[in-house]
Amino acid sequence: MENEVTGLYCPVNNLPREILSKILNFLLHSDKKICRSVCHYWLQVLETSNFYRESLINFKEARPEQFNQGLETFEESQFENFKFSGITWMARPSFWSAVSDLLRSLDLVNCEITEKDVTAILLNLRRLHSLALVNCRDVFMSGTFLSNACERSEVGRNLAGLRSLKLDDNKYLNDILLIRITETTPNLKILSLSGCNIMNDPGIYLKHYPSSQDIQASASVLTFRILVKVVANLAASLQSVNLSRNTGVDLEMLSLVPGLDLNELNISSCGSVTHQGVLSFLQTNKNIHNLNLNICRRVFSGLPDTTLSVFNSLSKITTLSLCQLSIPSFRAISCLESLKSLEINGLDSPGAEIVCGLANLKTGFLTSLKARFLGAPSQDLVKVINKNNFSSLRTLDLSSGGENTVTDSLLQAICSNMPDLIHLNLSNNPGISDVGTLGLILEDTASINSVLEVKDTLQRHNKIAMGTKHENEIRLLSLRREMMVESLVEAGKPECGLFLLTKLLHLNLSMTSVSSLTLKLAINSPDLRSFNLGHNSSAVDDDGLYDFSIRHSHLEKLELGYTPISDTGLISCLSCLPRLVHLDISSCQEVTNAGLRALCQVSPQIETVLLSNCSNISLEAARSVELTLKNLNNIQTLGLCSEQGRFPQHHSSAAPPAPPQPRRN
Repeated sequence: MENEVTGLYCPVNNLPREILSKILNFLLHSDKKICRSVCHYWLQVLETSNFYRESLINFKEARPEQFNQGLETFEESQFENFKFSGITWMARPSFWSAVSDLLRSLDLVNCEITEKDVTAILLNLRRLHSLALVNCRDVFMSGTFLSNACERSEVGRNLAGLRSLKLDDNKYLNDILLIRITETTPNLKILSLSGCNIMNDPGIYLKHYPSSQDIQASASVLTFRILVKVVANLAASLQSVNLSRNTGVDLEMLSLVPGLDLNELNISSCGSVTHQGVLSFLQTNKNIHNLNLNICRRVFSGLPDTTLSVFNSLSKITTLSLCQLSIPSFRAISCLESLKSLEINGLDSPGAEIVCGLANLKTGFLTSLKARFLGAPSQDLVKVINKNNFSSLRTLDLSSGGENTVTDSLLQAICSNMPDLIHLNLSNNPGISDVGTLGLILEDTASINSVLEVKDTLQRHNKIAMGTKHENEIRLLSLRREMMVESLVEAGKPECGLFLLTKLLHLNLSMTSVSSLTLKLAINSPDLRSFNLGHNSSAVDDDGLYDFSIRHSHLEKLELGYTPISDTGLISCLSCLPRLVHLDISSCQEVTNAGLRALCQVSPQIETVLLSNCSNISLEAARSVELTLKNLNNIQTLGLCSEQGRFPQHHSSAAPPAPPQPRRN
């Protein structure tokens, strides 16, 4: 079969459509978008793949005419998932009728629409699997949503197949509304009520459920007692519950629900949760594998034996979040046997406890580790990484590490023991330099060993020794690194350091101490999709960025904020990145209007441009780019000055009055 455009023979097109569709399913979603433009045959093949099922069409705060034109485009498409953010009006009824048998997921986030609008939408959608009404205040404010019995019955028939219901951040949601909504969704598997102000105080029950009156459900508040009844009604099918950011959560009450056996529970920022509640809940829900305990400080506030009992009850957990917690006996985490994902951002534990816990933890199945703000000695972490098996790890986040935590030696251990990493975040770690990214080894037995040799050594390199002994030692260390890097450049590209991580898709080196040498020699990830180099020093130059861009043409997101890139460097860099859709050049003072205007010709596919605080870019130039780039949907111009304001015109004015004559005596 020949290509429709080039006329060249393509043997792949001889494959059956079903086989080619399964092959394309292994590609990333962004690659599938490009495959749709190859030829008409591939476009038809992708219709039978999972491309349309995994795509999300997001409408954000568009003007009415743009909104309606955009909806007309998708009325006859195969897309199944739609999200409306910040919309103050709803689509025409014809749109909902056109997608009634196709639409599977609908998210309404921060939309100022009424309960009548939502009811009309739900009356049209017959095959909805996921529904999200997030911070839709006007839908619940009146309390009349689904109050009509006939409409509620019809909506119930349409939502019989609904599997996921998300009602987050709705402060006006009450007991009556929750009962009405969940009565229409009897087969729910996922229920989310994050930030809904669930109350469980005895005074609330006395006020809204007085014993003198037979009140089944309150129209004023959302109580945990009614939530437990709702969960009991859905217990046969319910698998996941999100109650995060609520103060009235009582897990002991939830553990008494008969037949409830959850797989996932999110109780992040629930200050009322105690270790007794966690133990009671896990005794009755033995199949739970995903648990979020972020900022649940009362769970681990007891003695070491209490912490050990909690971790023993979590032995079958595969995904665990323990962010912003104080766990003095963190070593007890070693009893977890099947952990696949661990998140300990902002963990307040002694460094020795963290090291001991990670050293004895079974890490063979671990695929994701997020430990921002980690505070532990670097040399001990190096021993842990060299000792344990981290071969399955795919995601690692060590951003904003403490002093002497994330260093060059730790980075070298990571690169040597985690070859299959896909996502690596090392941002805000000044201890990371070219020495770590290039895999160099700093020998203490170098020729510069004493302060007495400082003057002669620096003179040989045309430098002058000034300052204290400590300052001179810092200069010597820097000089030693420069000498090693120079020898490395002469020898060619290394096969160590970041060069070993060939499968990286996302890399963040912002606010580190790397230079253009890292860009030229260290990074060797041909399929890299996202790269952040923002807030780096003047050691990053145009040549390094250009060399990096040539070897990473699949890049889709590039963040260069606060770097000294120039117009020439920016344009040469972008000319090598045909897939780039997100560009951040905030506070890049060397980029001018000329470079920004050239961006329109070099990268017409750009969707997001961040230009805030670029002193040499005018507001008019930014507006012209916004009008020229057809795919642009987000541009930030904070801090830009207009050309008229930057170069004010000088108007002539009358001369000031002459000073009064001095008095004569």
